[in-house]
Amino acid sequence: MKKKLGYLFVGMIAPVIFMPSMVFSQEQTGSMNTVEESHAVSTSDTERIMESTDTSTTQMSSVEESGSTETQDSVEGSSQLEKSTAPLTVSYSIYNEKSGWQPEQTNGTQAIFSAGRIEALKVALTGGEPEQGSIQYRAHVAEVGWQNFTDANSISGVSGKRMEAIQIQLTGMLKETYDVYYRVQAQNFGWLDWSVNGQNSGTTGFSYEIKGIQIQLVEKGQAAPGKTTRPFVQYKKPNIKYQSHIQDIGWQGVKSNGQLSGTTGQSKRMEAMKLTVDNLPVSGGIEYRSHVQDIGWQDYVANNAVTGTVKQSKRMEALSIRLTGELAQHFDVYYRVHARNFGWLDWASNGQNSGTAGFSYQLESVEIQLVKKGTVAPGSVTRYFVQYKQPNIIYQSHVQDKGWQTPSKNGQTNGSMGQSKRVEAIKVKIENAPVSGGVEYRTHVQDKGWQNYVSNNQLSGTTGESKRVEAYDIRLTGELAKHFDVYYRTHAEYFGWLGWNKNGGISGTSGYRFRMEAFDIVLVRKMLNGPAVSNNYKKAPAGMGNYYMDAPKRIELKTKHYYTDRSLNRGNDISAGTVIDVKKRVLDKNGYPILETPYGYVTAHKNIVAATSKNQKTFMDVPYYNQMAMGYPNGCEEFSLYMALAYLGATRGQNIHQVTEAVPKVPSWGNPHEGFNGHPTDKYGFHTIYPRAFTPYAKRYAPNSRDISGVGTAQFKEELMKGNPLVVWGTYPYLAAPIIDGTYYGSLKVANLHVWLITGFDGNSFHVTDPIYGTMWVSEGTVALSYSPNKMAVAIDK
Repeated sequence: MKKKLGYLFVGMIAPVIFMPSMVFSQEQTGSMNTVEESHAVSTSDTERIMESTDTSTTQMSSVEESGSTETQDSVEGSSQLEKSTAPLTVSYSIYNEKSGWQPEQTNGTQAIFSAGRIEALKVALTGGEPEQGSIQYRAHVAEVGWQNFTDANSISGVSGKRMEAIQIQLTGMLKETYDVYYRVQAQNFGWLDWSVNGQNSGTTGFSYEIKGIQIQLVEKGQAAPGKTTRPFVQYKKPNIKYQSHIQDIGWQGVKSNGQLSGTTGQSKRMEAMKLTVDNLPVSGGIEYRSHVQDIGWQDYVANNAVTGTVKQSKRMEALSIRLTGELAQHFDVYYRVHARNFGWLDWASNGQNSGTAGFSYQLESVEIQLVKKGTVAPGSVTRYFVQYKQPNIIYQSHVQDKGWQTPSKNGQTNGSMGQSKRVEAIKVKIENAPVSGGVEYRTHVQDKGWQNYVSNNQLSGTTGESKRVEAYDIRLTGELAKHFDVYYRTHAEYFGWLGWNKNGGISGTSGYRFRMEAFDIVLVRKMLNGPAVSNNYKKAPAGMGNYYMDAPKRIELKTKHYYTDRSLNRGNDISAGTVIDVKKRVLDKNGYPILETPYGYVTAHKNIVAATSKNQKTFMDVPYYNQMAMGYPNGCEEFSLYMALAYLGATRGQNIHQVTEAVPKVPSWGNPHEGFNGHPTDKYGFHTIYPRAFTPYAKRYAPNSRDISGVGTAQFKEELMKGNPLVVWGTYPYLAAPIIDGTYYGSLKVANLHVWLITGFDGNSFHVTDPIYGTMWVSEGTVALSYSPNKMAVAIDK
């Protein structure tokens, strides 16, 4: 009986009372095993044996204590009993699936898995009487939550699952005389502060494991083993809030937790931002900075301060965000930006740069999230920031009689010039690109036409076939095409350098049989000004067989025609039969051949002009008006002008009388350098107007008219070839020899002064249209003599 019963001596003077305190039956042992199994800890046979041994030892100890009690005097006081009782001790052991149960620790010593986690725990009290109370504890387990409290020496936790928090409490009279303190070493927190008497210790919601435990008994009223400020941390999801200042909009409303702030599809720049965090489970904050146009990286600011600029019209190009304090230990901040010409970049985190630098691209919107550490990122994290670098475009040509030329790059000329040698093939490639992509190109080849596109340094054209490249085009591919423009130009036979083209536009010639001789290529970042794009491709129009492709040395007009400029703006008329020297053949604005002469451009169409070896000549069939017949005896200057104006179609709708009456006048004795001295209807006297006053009068109708006084007859021919009739101050009758009668207002006074119109020449003869004597061919010498006293003449040019 004594081996199965223990007795408690109660009272200081009271009689001895015997009562059973604990029965260790086989049924009770089975019940304890059932409890252990209910806590899902897979205990090995060895562990069960160790626990059984521990139980037996406890039973023997109880028996011995019982026997000792029986030998004592039954009236001995309780104080004497307390002095004989061993001190109260708390012991504890930790377990994980990999390492098993660790040696028992006691009274506040650290039980730690330095390279693992705690999955289960056993706690025991020794040195006290069971009737005074015991210890209970429970664990918060991953995917399970809080378990039920278990008693001393029982297992709390689950093998293979992390323990995240614990609670420990005393029972019975023990909790009146002792406090049980405990703390844990939590993942990413380290040692938390001390909990006491059933308080939570550890973390929940973070998915953090416990790596170490300390437990200590302290008598009531005694100080705690250490700080008790923060023994437990409950996870709660923090909020990140942010606000953007947008071009033309200003400050938008506050966004949070991954919402889009800014705009997309509106090409509006972000100019400034503010960020803050709240509802934090731990201490800390947020810092952020931006890369701003013309400024660069600004300093970090924090907690809702402004980064960027306001009212300066400056774009944000990149940003960086980072957490501070404990918040950075337990959370990651992820952010991504929508950048011009890139769209959404990938997610950056924890102070990484997000956006672009060097491209001059604006940020347009942003999304920001806080993510618990150990959780996957919101999306791809591959490319969140793009730093600009200048790519190189490298190209070379295969040239007639020379072969492959040394590669050129970035706008350098490749090929040959001034040597009349054709380019036969080309190669092009890109190096040092800041983004993905490449280059494609094709050539238009003699007798073959357009070839298919090739790429990245492949050959386009031919070698060994003696065929010219006449044109080509180049285009970028992939992301490279989003951020760069490729410009190129051609040095072509006859044309020389054509203008620049870009991004797949054709450069060169087609249909003219002109060779490509050299080319330049350059890459320009989008949004920057590249070379002006114009006049870059010359394709021959239909009907080229009707034109002179090679310029004749001299042409004769088969029919009346006119001069033009290269843009085909019409100039003066040219009479049929005019023979003109030709300088070269060029193309008009429509791509047709025209002939450049000393006097303007003439069509090269074979129905209008013909190659000839005749001497140069021209003739203008001006309408004729006789001054005497129309009552203007002294109106030779005005009538000569009117006949020229009528031929040029420049009378401005006025008849001969209106034009004649409009001549500027001075008194009859006045200065003819200032106006007509008298009236054209006067019959007698020396009445005239000289070129100084006459030229402004002529320019009212033909604004390009010029005073050419003093030139020789050779210059007369040049003006006539341009289609300009000449008003000449000469003599009468029929260009008779001049009769000099002194001077008059600074000029020789020619007694037989008469003014007439020169309207053509042929070799050494001029065609004169005289408003009194009619039309006639006169030798060049006769014209020169009649013109010689004062050499006055005006070219009428509309």
